[in-house]
Amino acid sequence: MINCNLISIIFIRTMTLVKEFLRFLVSVALIALFLSQSLPALADSALASDTFIGMKVAALLASPAGPIVGTVTPGTPVKVLKSVGAMSEVEISGWSTTNAPTNVFSAEGQRMLLVHIADPAQLTPAVSKVVKDEYGTFWQDVTVKAWIQQDATVSDVAKVWDAAQGLYNTRCSACHALHTPDQFTANQWPGVLRVMAKNASLTKDEDALILKFLQTNAKSQ
Repeated sequence: MINCNLISIIFIRTMTLVKEFLRFLVSVALIALFLSQSLPALADSALASDTFIGMKVAALLASPAGPIVGTVTPGTPVKVLKSVGAMSEVEISGWSTTNAPTNVFSAEGQRMLLVHIADPAQLTPAVSKVVKDEYGTFWQDVTVKAWIQQDATVSDVAKVWDAAQGLYNTRCSACHALHTPDQFTANQWPGVLRVMAKNASLTKDEDALILKFLQTNAKSQ
């Protein structure tokens, strides 16, 4: 004769095991979902590890072997996509105006130059969106991909700004007391420095380095 109590116990234990197994499957699915969303972000974070252009204006190339298609200014953050020998393919994000798309700036309405495109036929930025500012200027959110020499980059941008400040202190104080960076906005500094650079006989690289330092530390718009 079948023991009903035994059957009931077996059924209850079986259902308990089934529930525990289902919970296990749900946990596995949730872990898989979390990893699928977080691993790409971690990969992007690794690619976007702190990498910056060094103290000099760097050439942008269309391929590891050239030709030169543009330039990128000191201190500009770049995302390293891949490396081949002494060259790295990098991605640079910024903003350009629709009427002057060859100059890529740090932000909408803020004319702190990151990239100058010398050959638009071989270096065409990818545009993600277009917005109109209060003055009626159309700005494009763009991404530039190109190749640079690996030795043109640094991992610690503080070294770039320390070099810029030292150069600014020694070369731009001969004629007058130094202006502090926050005396002018990022958009005002190019005009102010233009006169100072001429009097101080700054080279192209020195001018670009000092300007980027001053604009980075300028007062808000």
